[in-house]
Amino acid sequence: MDLSGGMIKSVWLVGGFASSPWLFAQLQERLTPDGIVVSRPDGQTSKAVADGAIAFYCDHHVGARIAKYMYGVEFLREFDSTDPEHRERQSRLFQLPSGPELLPDAFDCILARASSTMENQSHPHPTDNMRFICRTRG
Repeated sequence: MDLSGGMIKSVWLVGGFASSPWLFAQLQERLTPDGIVVSRPDGQTSKAVADGAIAFYCDHHVGARIAKYMYGVEFLREFDSTDPEHRERQSRLFQLPSGPELLPDAFDCILARASSTMENQSHPHPTDNMRFICRTRG
Protein backbone atom coordinates (compact mmCIF):
# COMPACT_ATOMS: atom_id res chain seq x y z
CA MET A 1 0.00 0.00 0.00
CA ASP A 2 2.83 2.36 0.77
CA LEU A 3 4.29 1.91 -2.71
CA SER A 4 1.03 2.97 -4.39
CA GLY A 5 1.32 6.51 -3.03
CA GLY A 6 -2.40 6.65 -2.25
CA MET A 7 -3.41 5.69 -5.79
CA ILE A 8 -5.48 2.68 -4.66
CA LYS A 9 -9.02 3.82 -3.87
CA SER A 10 -10.86 0.50 -3.91
CA VAL A 11 -10.35 -3.25 -3.70
CA TRP A 12 -12.75 -5.80 -5.18
CA LEU A 13 -12.89 -9.36 -3.89
CA VAL A 14 -13.98 -11.89 -6.52
CA GLY A 15 -14.11 -15.65 -6.74
CA GLY A 16 -14.49 -18.11 -3.89
CA PHE A 17 -12.75 -15.97 -1.26
CA ALA A 18 -15.15 -13.09 -1.91
CA SER A 19 -17.89 -15.02 -0.13
CA SER A 20 -15.83 -15.35 3.07
CA PRO A 21 -17.30 -13.03 5.73
CA TRP A 22 -14.11 -13.31 7.81
CA LEU A 23 -11.79 -12.27 4.95
CA PHE A 24 -14.09 -9.43 3.93
CA ALA A 25 -14.25 -8.10 7.52
CA GLN A 26 -10.46 -8.38 7.95
CA LEU A 27 -9.75 -6.45 4.77
CA GLN A 28 -12.29 -3.78 5.62
CA GLU A 29 -10.78 -3.39 9.09
CA ARG A 30 -7.26 -2.97 7.74
CA LEU A 31 -7.93 -0.95 4.57
CA THR A 32 -10.73 1.45 5.58
CA PRO A 33 -8.40 3.60 7.75
CA ASP A 34 -6.32 4.24 4.60
CA GLY A 35 -9.43 5.43 2.72
CA ILE A 36 -9.71 2.26 0.63
CA VAL A 37 -13.21 0.91 -0.02
CA VAL A 38 -13.49 -2.89 0.03
CA SER A 39 -16.28 -4.33 -2.16
CA ARG A 40 -17.50 -7.66 -3.46
CA PRO A 41 -20.25 -8.74 -5.88
CA ASP A 42 -23.51 -10.00 -4.45
CA GLY A 43 -24.47 -13.65 -4.42
CA GLN A 44 -23.90 -15.92 -7.42
CA THR A 45 -22.18 -13.28 -9.50
CA SER A 46 -18.93 -13.47 -7.53
CA LYS A 47 -17.59 -16.40 -9.55
CA ALA A 48 -18.85 -14.94 -12.83
CA VAL A 49 -16.86 -11.76 -12.24
CA ALA A 50 -13.67 -13.72 -11.62
CA ASP A 51 -14.26 -15.96 -14.65
CA GLY A 52 -14.93 -12.91 -16.81
CA ALA A 53 -11.78 -11.15 -15.65
CA ILE A 54 -9.67 -14.22 -16.37
CA ALA A 55 -11.29 -14.74 -19.78
CA PHE A 56 -10.73 -11.08 -20.71
CA TYR A 57 -7.07 -11.30 -19.68
CA CYS A 58 -6.44 -14.54 -21.57
CA ASP A 59 -8.45 -13.55 -24.65
CA HIS A 60 -6.42 -10.40 -25.18
CA HIS A 61 -3.14 -12.28 -25.08
CA VAL A 62 -3.90 -14.45 -28.09
CA GLY A 63 -1.81 -13.19 -30.99
CA ALA A 64 -3.81 -14.75 -33.83
CA ARG A 65 -6.66 -17.15 -34.41
CA ILE A 66 -6.94 -19.90 -37.00
CA ALA A 67 -10.25 -20.02 -38.88
CA LYS A 68 -12.06 -23.30 -38.23
CA TYR A 69 -14.36 -22.76 -41.21
CA MET A 70 -14.31 -20.97 -44.54
CA TYR A 71 -16.27 -17.73 -44.44
CA GLY A 72 -17.67 -16.04 -47.50
CA VAL A 73 -20.72 -14.77 -49.30
CA GLU A 74 -23.17 -16.31 -51.72
CA PHE A 75 -24.19 -14.07 -54.56
CA LEU A 76 -25.52 -13.87 -58.09
CA ARG A 77 -22.70 -13.26 -60.56
CA GLU A 78 -23.10 -11.47 -63.85
CA PHE A 79 -22.88 -13.93 -66.74
CA ASP A 80 -19.57 -13.93 -68.63
CA SER A 81 -19.86 -15.78 -71.96
CA THR A 82 -16.05 -16.10 -72.16
CA ASP A 83 -15.88 -18.06 -68.87
CA PRO A 84 -16.13 -21.86 -69.47
CA GLU A 85 -17.64 -22.45 -66.03
CA HIS A 86 -20.36 -19.87 -66.74
CA ARG A 87 -21.14 -21.51 -70.09
CA GLU A 88 -21.54 -24.91 -68.33
CA ARG A 89 -24.19 -23.40 -66.04
CA GLN A 90 -25.88 -21.35 -68.74
CA SER A 91 -29.12 -23.34 -68.31
CA ARG A 92 -29.56 -21.72 -64.87
CA LEU A 93 -29.16 -18.20 -66.25
CA PHE A 94 -31.86 -15.61 -65.64
CA GLN A 95 -32.26 -11.97 -66.53
CA LEU A 96 -33.21 -9.07 -64.29
CA PRO A 97 -35.81 -6.58 -65.57
CA SER A 98 -33.03 -3.97 -65.56
CA GLY A 99 -31.07 -6.04 -68.09
CA PRO A 100 -28.13 -7.98 -66.55
CA GLU A 101 -28.02 -11.75 -67.00
CA LEU A 102 -27.10 -13.49 -63.73
CA LEU A 103 -25.95 -16.93 -62.59
CA PRO A 104 -27.03 -18.14 -59.14
CA ASP A 105 -25.05 -19.95 -56.44
CA ALA A 106 -21.71 -18.20 -56.77
CA PHE A 107 -19.58 -18.22 -53.63
CA ASP A 108 -16.71 -15.92 -52.85
CA CYS A 109 -14.34 -16.71 -50.00
CA ILE A 110 -13.58 -13.89 -47.56
CA LEU A 111 -11.57 -15.90 -45.03
CA ALA A 112 -10.21 -19.33 -45.96
CA ARG A 113 -10.35 -22.29 -43.58
CA ALA A 114 -7.12 -22.73 -41.55
CA SER A 115 -5.95 -19.20 -42.34
CA SER A 116 -4.57 -17.00 -39.59
CA THR A 117 -6.38 -13.82 -38.58
CA MET A 118 -5.93 -11.21 -35.85
CA GLU A 119 -8.69 -10.12 -33.45
CA ASN A 120 -8.85 -6.59 -34.85
CA GLN A 121 -8.13 -7.49 -38.49
CA SER A 122 -10.85 -6.76 -41.00
CA HIS A 123 -11.40 -8.74 -44.18
CA PRO A 124 -12.66 -6.36 -46.84
CA HIS A 125 -14.53 -7.92 -49.70
CA PRO A 126 -14.06 -6.50 -53.19
CA THR A 127 -17.45 -5.93 -54.79
CA ASP A 128 -16.25 -4.65 -58.16
CA ASN A 129 -17.94 -6.34 -61.12
CA MET A 130 -20.42 -8.12 -58.84
CA ARG A 131 -24.09 -7.54 -58.29
CA PHE A 132 -25.22 -8.66 -54.88
CA ILE A 133 -28.80 -9.73 -54.48
CA CYS A 134 -29.89 -10.83 -51.02
CA ARG A 135 -31.58 -14.19 -50.91
CA THR A 136 -32.81 -16.39 -48.11
CA ARG A 137 -33.06 -20.13 -48.22
CA GLY A 138 -35.94 -21.80 -46.43
